[in-house]
Amino acid sequence: ARKTKHTAGGKKSRHSSSPRGRKLQQAVGDAIVEPGMPYYYDRVVVERTSPLTRELEGEEAAAEAKSRVPVQPIAQCEEVTFCDGLGNVRSWITIVSMATQGEMLGETQSATHAGSGGNVYMSGPSLYIASTNYDYMFDNRDVARETGIRRFGVWTAVLRFSVDAGAVAFENLVTVPGSVLNQFSMDEYRGYFRIATTYGNMWDSTSVSSVFIYNSTGSLVGNVTGLAPGERIYSARFMGEMAHVVTFRQVDPLFVLDLSDPYKPLLKGELKIPGFSDYLHPVNSTHLIGLGKDADLRGTVKGVKVSLFDVSHPQNPDEVFNVTMGSRGTYSEASWDHRAFLYHAPSNLLSFPLQLYEPTRTNEWGELVSDGAVVMYLTDSGFTKWEMVAHYDVSENEDMMWWWGGSSLRRIYRTGYMRKATEEALFTYSQREIRVYSLPNLDKLSQANITFPVCDGNNGFGGGPIVVF
Repeated sequence: ARKTKHTAGGKKSRHSSSPRGRKLQQAVGDAIVEPGMPYYYDRVVVERTSPLTRELEGEEAAAEAKSRVPVQPIAQCEEVTFCDGLGNVRSWITIVSMATQGEMLGETQSATHAGSGGNVYMSGPSLYIASTNYDYMFDNRDVARETGIRRFGVWTAVLRFSVDAGAVAFENLVTVPGSVLNQFSMDEYRGYFRIATTYGNMWDSTSVSSVFIYNSTGSLVGNVTGLAPGERIYSARFMGEMAHVVTFRQVDPLFVLDLSDPYKPLLKGELKIPGFSDYLHPVNSTHLIGLGKDADLRGTVKGVKVSLFDVSHPQNPDEVFNVTMGSRGTYSEASWDHRAFLYHAPSNLLSFPLQLYEPTRTNEWGELVSDGAVVMYLTDSGFTKWEMVAHYDVSENEDMMWWWGGSSLRRIYRTGYMRKATEEALFTYSQREIRVYSLPNLDKLSQANITFPVCDGNNGFGGGPIVVF
């Protein structure tokens, strides 16, 4: 192999420098294109080896003959795009859209671009794929000049693709200092892309959090920097013209930002309380539910905490209600997976999976006393008394349950709400069964087994989940 600038088979290739990225005008015949070689992120590597496409033989050919759908490349080489500024990237991103109805049923369209992805956010017309890079040798002085933050070390590349009636196309690249937490740290509003990141290390007090705003061409137009030095972002939520960011080290600052003017975003107010929220869920335009952990003033984490925040007055956000469940070891999957969080606005029902630990004399983390889902309601006077439902009793052969994986099969991962006429019901899902409980009394109405019993097959291990949520 040899490194050569924009060459294919030793000949200079023609390429476009448009914002959509340069296409590799590379013959498919006998070359392999590899982007992202160190310090050669805008070059290609050419190898005189086997072609990118080949004839199928033996079992592969037999399998293709039986298939109703012909096997074909997802993208021809000349259709693959790339752009400068990706850093040391060694992979491709492919986005495929498929028609699910009408005359085009089953038809696919795709786009393939150099890069990698960690977090995905989609608005109506745009798809954003963000990837955090840990490259301490790569620098982009243009970004440093725009944002005032050096981009050595940790930075995030965000690829924007347009989506129009199934057609997908790469539009532009945005590079942002720091790392992005999850999809809720990104947002598009009225054509402007907003993203919240943390740059630096909170443990040596070099971290700082920021919100950056970019226009449709990928140019930075506004930012709010310097949020909570020495801390990092634990959750974020954009709600129209407003943004809400939670950071934490010892206390939980909830920052409220006014982004109504993307060129002049403002920090309007902040609320400092013990603990932090891993997830923020909008109740309406002026209230949010926060799910996270309680903590003391030294930052020592306690049980799972649910809060209701009132942000109707951005200069003075307030924690209206809160409830803490269990001891330090208590944990909820909804803290990192928003799909496990259920809030049914018409009934104000709140439910999510919970592993409940209660403290003991010798263990501050506590002892597991219940592994199920918590159920409560939000009222004008606060959260109602919370109750637990579970698919198994942790006191029954707990050691064997954990050893053979039984507890993970029976642990509740999702909850759902259903109403029929005047009757309301809560559905709880584990990898082994579905149960239905009446609301608000939580009487068990029915259950259905959706996997093999733990004791059947596979030398004692249960079959895998049939239903995946």
